[in-house]
Amino acid sequence: PVKVFHGHVRWLLERAETLFLPNVITLPAPEGERGLLCPYVEGAQFMVKAALGIEESRILRPTFFLAEGSAEAARDLRRDLPRSRRPSQARMAALVSEAWEKQAEFSRSLEGGGEELLAATPPDEPVWLVSGRT
Repeated sequence: PVKVFHGHVRWLLERAETLFLPNVITLPAPEGERGLLCPYVEGAQFMVKAALGIEESRILRPTFFLAEGSAEAARDLRRDLPRSRRPSQARMAALVSEAWEKQAEFSRSLEGGGEELLAATPPDEPVWLVSGRT
């Protein structure tokens, strides 16, 4: 994933004035689990900045503890944005809430697609699963 990330960032450098490279520390997780990320993923924005020599002025990098919920994410994002790009607290909360719901819809569609695939697979046919966090 880190190599792919470097490739995406290199591609974006030629097409974008500012890069949004958040520092995500935690993710929402099922009860009893901790939503932690791989240290390589947590540090990817720092590694890519150094590896590609990206100027600090081209990076927006808020720190997120997404396990705390969308209201906290909105607060964190607004706090870390430059004043010239900072919407009102109400607008930020609405935008993050909408994005949070879109992500939940996407996750549900992935689960539904997996359930459909398994339901359509004969019981004696092997199934290969590759999993990860969404």
